[in-house]
Amino acid sequence: MKPWRIFFVFAASLICLSRGLPQQNSDAQILPDDFSAMAFSHIVYMAGLGHRHVGTENDQLAIQYIKNQFDRMGVEADIEPFEFGSFEYKKATLVIGKTSFHLSGLGFNPANIRKEYEGSPLLIDLSKREFPYTPQEAEGRTIITNDWNGHFRLLRYNPGLIIYLDPLEFEKIRLGPDLHYKLSLEGGWRTYRSANIVARVGQDTSCSKEIIVSAHFDTYRRNNPGASDNASGVGVLLELARYFKAKESELNCVVKFVAFGAEEIGLTGSRHYLHDNSSSLQNCELMFNIDNVGGNASVVLEIDGGVSGIPEIKGSSQIPDNLKTCSWEGIDSKWRLVMNGDLRKIMGVSNHPQWLVDVVTKTVEGLGYSFETAQNMGSDQLVFAQAGIAACGLSIGSQEGHTPYDVPEKINKTSLKAAGEIAAHIVLNTLNRFKSRYS
Repeated sequence: MKPWRIFFVFAASLICLSRGLPQQNSDAQILPDDFSAMAFSHIVYMAGLGHRHVGTENDQLAIQYIKNQFDRMGVEADIEPFEFGSFEYKKATLVIGKTSFHLSGLGFNPANIRKEYEGSPLLIDLSKREFPYTPQEAEGRTIITNDWNGHFRLLRYNPGLIIYLDPLEFEKIRLGPDLHYKLSLEGGWRTYRSANIVARVGQDTSCSKEIIVSAHFDTYRRNNPGASDNASGVGVLLELARYFKAKESELNCVVKFVAFGAEEIGLTGSRHYLHDNSSSLQNCELMFNIDNVGGNASVVLEIDGGVSGIPEIKGSSQIPDNLKTCSWEGIDSKWRLVMNGDLRKIMGVSNHPQWLVDVVTKTVEGLGYSFETAQNMGSDQLVFAQAGIAACGLSIGSQEGHTPYDVPEKINKTSLKAAGEIAAHIVLNTLNRFKSRYS
């Protein structure tokens, strides 16, 4: 499960409709017979680069590969570079009582420009299911805990600072007489670069509306080849572009295929895309995101929750200015953003209008696939939803995500075809809706 997806799961409803691998109605097949094989070939290449963590040479090689593939298909595509800041601490000194401790991670908001912390923390043992404090007792407080992977569980308590320690060191503190702590950070902001690759299919000018189909290409941190998360999404995206290019003369509006960079550190590429294209996005009727579709889990589609919290002006980001374009996670240092106040509310926005629910449900049921529905799955569609754009995410998850075992050999090719068929039909059915509304 993706790090930024976990934060949103606690506020989401996941409704199981059916379990097991997808089963397709063969009469509805529209994609070419080589779709899965071609998508898999992209996965093999990208995973073969090794980890594609933002800021690395492999990240740049992935960008060029995707652009080259669009070019080979004859699909108009541009690389749109972006820069962003990430706070990186070189040294973190933690003293509790008179003893120094080594941090295994940190949860804070570097935009507050604060490098000295001191006070009496709350201890929370994440190996236990029950928390010893209420959200009211923990709000704004410093939490010291023992599991970096529990970061998003703790965000519901709205803490001001989270300090992560090794379980053995955490136990020493728990048994010690003095809990007063002092934390000092030495570091600063660094500039990193990545890019989004934006391709365009469709020449009909009679309809100003557009659809965006997307997938991110970066991987989470080191030693992660990212075959399913998310070379699988990119492979499906590229082959969908090839399919729609062949049908270009039949399209009644523009379909954009966008490969986002820097998703894994807090949806950074999609936030930059929104920032740079807010006015043109007023014409975007649907953003459909493909993320982690090479596994053996059920098909999951994000269509629950209705419409709530969207802005009055479509395309307007509600993210606070100081967090609009910087990373929400460290690249070289191990920290994650503590979301408080307005940002926490914004990330709970839902934009699944009834027409989208109907299109998705009828499409997938018509194809004969079993599926689950979710309210908020994380990933890049969240950025568009909070800007008032109808957005849906698709996943067929793999348990190997964010590990060295997320390799091409673990990819389920049947899931690649399923993801492609579902995405293609949803786009076509949305286009058919345009015909009735705008003709």
